[in-house]
Amino acid sequence: MSTRNLAVVLMCVLGVASCASTPTANESHANLTPEEVRQTRSRVFSEISDTYAEWSKKLEGADALRIYAPENYRDMMSSWKSAHDLFIEIRKDPTQVDAKHSVFSSETYAVGFRDRINSVEYNYKAIQGLKKQADVLLAPAMSQMTYLNKIEAGKYFRHAMNNLNRDYQRLFEYLVVSETEHAESYQETFINNAVALEVRVIDAMYVKPLEQRLADLSRLKYNTLAPVSFGYVEQGTAELAKYVAKSPRSFTEIEHQVDQINFQFRRLEAVVVEVNKLINVDKSQFEPMVLEAESRLHKISSVAKGNDYRDQSLAAQSERIAHDVEQLRKADRSETLQKENQLLKQQIALLQEQNTEGDSVDTQLALDRAEQNQTEIEALKKLVSALQEKSDKS
Repeated sequence: MSTRNLAVVLMCVLGVASCASTPTANESHANLTPEEVRQTRSRVFSEISDTYAEWSKKLEGADALRIYAPENYRDMMSSWKSAHDLFIEIRKDPTQVDAKHSVFSSETYAVGFRDRINSVEYNYKAIQGLKKQADVLLAPAMSQMTYLNKIEAGKYFRHAMNNLNRDYQRLFEYLVVSETEHAESYQETFINNAVALEVRVIDAMYVKPLEQRLADLSRLKYNTLAPVSFGYVEQGTAELAKYVAKSPRSFTEIEHQVDQINFQFRRLEAVVVEVNKLINVDKSQFEPMVLEAESRLHKISSVAKGNDYRDQSLAAQSERIAHDVEQLRKADRSETLQKENQLLKQQIALLQEQNTEGDSVDTQLALDRAEQNQTEIEALKKLVSALQEKSDKS
């Protein structure tokens, strides 16, 4: 007989022996009436259903437990998958809860399901015990890792983030084997590396794009055409890099500095445009450029107060226009103060009119109101006086 045929025969013999040694459903219910059998099966199926529902709820989002004890997690989820498969079969035909679920196993569906659930429960409790310890001991590392994932550190530095993930897992492995001191010591190293990576990420988000833009403009000779303006941008970018290294989570200030640097970039580009114009102008063409600048200033002065300052130098024209604009601002403030002053005077008049109404049924009430009105009048008069002084100064 060939080896293959011998193996087939052996498997059949074992299967028959297994069937012969295991009581069938009919044998286990030999002393029960059909109704009692039905009720027993119904009760067992109900218990299985309740157990399945309970663990389905407990294991929602179970993937978060993987980090605490990977091996326990794998065993738990493997047992749960097997229990789930058995439950699906039982649900198709609840009357088979006491039937064997395989010709190669003596287990019934009910026994097999409970056995898998026991394994799930054992590993779940083991993981929860480690989780309780880790959530306290490794809280700093967990918080830092959560933050790195939030800012998508892996998007900027995948290799560094992968290395950090391995270090992070090692922290939990120390707790699994009860090496608490190693975990605490290693956590300090992990935190230092994680914070360093955090700074690199924020630098990559905010500083590196500005540095790249500077490099691009340098290749276009902007640093030669407008060295002073280029220096402002260069200095601002360097200061931003220092600030990020010191305070990588101060996003309000970081973004404020970025806005200022972007303004200097726009200013640099505007200056370079004007410098290029001057470079390309012949000596005989300087007057049209001066007249163009004069024309721009004249338009502004005309709109401001209608004055014509073209008989003065361009610098003097700029100063006179600035003075006119300031006078207009003061005039606007004066008009506002005068309106507020007039409104307050109307309120004073109204209060004084109320004080003259002496024919009140309740004399005491009238006196009280008059006293209150008089106090308000004095306060309003002081405010009017103050507003009047501001208006006169404007």
